[in-house]
Amino acid sequence: MKKRFLIPSLSTKAKVWATILACFSVTLAVLGSLVGACTDWQMVADEMKASDYTPTEAMIEITDNLRLTRKGKSIFYATHPQLQKNATFNMGCGSDGQGTYTLGCYWKDEDEDEKEHIALYDTGASELREKDVVYNFVAERNTTALHEMLHAVYDRLSEKEKLVACVSAHTIVKEIPSLKQSLSIYPKEHYCTEAYARIGSEYIIALSGYKYKTSFTSRDDMSDKAKFAADILSKHYKEYFSFNYELAEAHYKNQVTEVALSLLLSNMSKALDVEKEYVLALIDSYYYYPTLAKYYYTNDAIETYNDHLAIYKSYYSIYAKINAIMNSESSSSLASL
Repeated sequence: MKKRFLIPSLSTKAKVWATILACFSVTLAVLGSLVGACTDWQMVADEMKASDYTPTEAMIEITDNLRLTRKGKSIFYATHPQLQKNATFNMGCGSDGQGTYTLGCYWKDEDEDEKEHIALYDTGASELREKDVVYNFVAERNTTALHEMLHAVYDRLSEKEKLVACVSAHTIVKEIPSLKQSLSIYPKEHYCTEAYARIGSEYIIALSGYKYKTSFTSRDDMSDKAKFAADILSKHYKEYFSFNYELAEAHYKNQVTEVALSLLLSNMSKALDVEKEYVLALIDSYYYYPTLAKYYYTNDAIETYNDHLAIYKSYYSIYAKINAIMNSESSSSLASL
């Protein structure tokens, strides 16, 4: 004979409460999963850190020009970015050790890792226009701001995300000789964050297929492997900012201007050296055996040399102005040059 196990019956009231509790538990579980899935806790933390920061009009303008997403803006403001004049800026940032301009820096307090800072150099000038040369200082400042913000972004990535970003950046760097050379001075522990920030602030738009009128880099020149890496980074960067093609164009024009001025001055200097030797030879020939024809010929050569020297000096003056304004260790300004 089989034993029967009697299950005590529940009262109607007890059944109702059991149903309510079951539904409530399910609701909490669903809400918990939704909150966990939809809330970016890092962004919440960054917005809390940024809550006691009041951006200046200049910083708001920079933020708008960078077209930062909410996520990117929260990180940028969490670092309490400051636009600083040379004396204050040099105390915090100093030199980059590359012999190039230091226009910004990102760092954390040694005694308080959670406290972050971004300092941007205030050149005190927005644009230079002389002869056929145009240089946009605002574009460089904004590009630097994006560069430093991306250092803060990289710090927030998980170890897996850092590995993907580093491998992708390294793949791209290998195919851009100038970038590879400029990054070669960085120690191993800083290489990935620097490559990540450089590509995002200076190269990613061109690597995504945008055609510049003048550019040192083109997606068409990249291997399929590098294009794939660029696509990975492009998608990632767009979580933090939308691509500003006008800013990228202005930045590239600045780079072209610097390179063109440098080459022009170098070539003109070599030509002037040759021309000077020729003029000196004519002068020696005239004094050795003076004639009226030699006098006029030598005089014409001297005038031509002086004209070319004056052109060289005018372009050198423009080049010197750009260097003086961009150099935080210089006390010069556009008004005083």
